[in-house]
Amino acid sequence: MSSNRLANLYFCNLSRKIAVETTGVYVDGFSTRLLPIFDHIGEEASAAADKAWETVMSSPASEENFDPSDYAEAAKEHGLEVYENLQFTRQQLLGLAAAGLYHLWERLLKQFFCKELRGWTFDGREIHKIMAPANFSNLEEFLSQFGFRLAQQAYYADLRELRLVANVVKHGDGKSCEELQASAPGMFEGYNYHFDIFSKADSLELKPSDFTRYAKAVTDFWDTLPENLTLVDAGRQAG
Repeated sequence: MSSNRLANLYFCNLSRKIAVETTGVYVDGFSTRLLPIFDHIGEEASAAADKAWETVMSSPASEENFDPSDYAEAAKEHGLEVYENLQFTRQQLLGLAAAGLYHLWERLLKQFFCKELRGWTFDGREIHKIMAPANFSNLEEFLSQFGFRLAQQAYYADLRELRLVANVVKHGDGKSCEELQASAPGMFEGYNYHFDIFSKADSLELKPSDFTRYAKAVTDFWDTLPENLTLVDAGRQAG
């Protein structure tokens, strides 16, 4: 190291409280205000079908060979379309909720590093220049430099999956989609909604329980991050 000083991270009680509460506000906003809007889409679809049927039956017949069964089938198809549209919207919302949760975690962690290591240089670079482009692997490695092994934590698999989900939501098919499909193939059994070109990412189906699981992983991270961390990798230049 270029200095006898030790690079320390101090995650004080106030910082922990802010991180946990900020995460909680975000999670609560989706879980209690937005996602419940879609709790009864089956009933909404049935009501739409019934209304379409009632509208037809209350209108004067325009054809001599009027067959109610044709209109009943059309009303049923209308209800199915309403359901599919609402389910598609729900999936988009869940995807955005998960992606936003991941990026919130990433942003808060980067801000913590920048605040605690202001004035330090690592490998000749200032901390904010390291953090700006840092991805999940970079953050995991940086934490390990300070003795915190993220991969050894009980919530690591869910946090890693959240990162993959966020990338799939943002970019569609690609490396993250392939990794997520390999580790959680059951998440790709959803309905592919009216797209002309098939995309595996479009069949990603998230459940509210997935969002709850990811939220717990993020909260557990902030709860288990040690109060004091010290740079332990002598190979990283700091000063």
